Amino acid sequence: DPSCFRYIRSITVSDPVVVEDIEYIRIFLHGDSFIYHQIRKIVGMTIAVMRNVAPSDHLEKSFQKERCDVPLAPGLGLVLDEVKMTRYNKKFGKDGMHTPLEWEAYEEKVQDFKLKHILGVIHKKEKSTDCDSALIPLL
Repeated sequence: DPSCFRYIRSITVSDPVVVEDIEYIRIFLHGDSFIYHQIRKIVGMTIAVMRNVAPSDHLEKSFQKERCDVPLAPGLGLVLDEVKMTRYNKKFGKDGMHTPLEWEAYEEKVQDFKLKHILGVIHKKEKSTDCDSALIPLL
């Protein structure tokens, strides 16, 4: 069934940023209708292969139809940064009955909120726990 397929349009990874001896990166995934745990599995598999916890061919196997175990990255730090309503806006945004869904006018408020109430909480939790040691369970 073609409706079961999900598509990743792009992946971008930022340069590392160090905050109080903790290194962070930002991974931007742009795609269509992600499914439950899909992002955590993509990140978890990438980390497992990079740390040699999983063999490199395991990444390729994870894209086959045959099921395979895929490590799940922890949810701490996973933030839905932006919802892009490209298809909706293209289909309905200029029909005269609907208003396009766009967030640019609120960008400054969104960034302030994110820094104060989301990223700060993530960093505080990261500092107080050893999240990294439980990052990748054995496959």
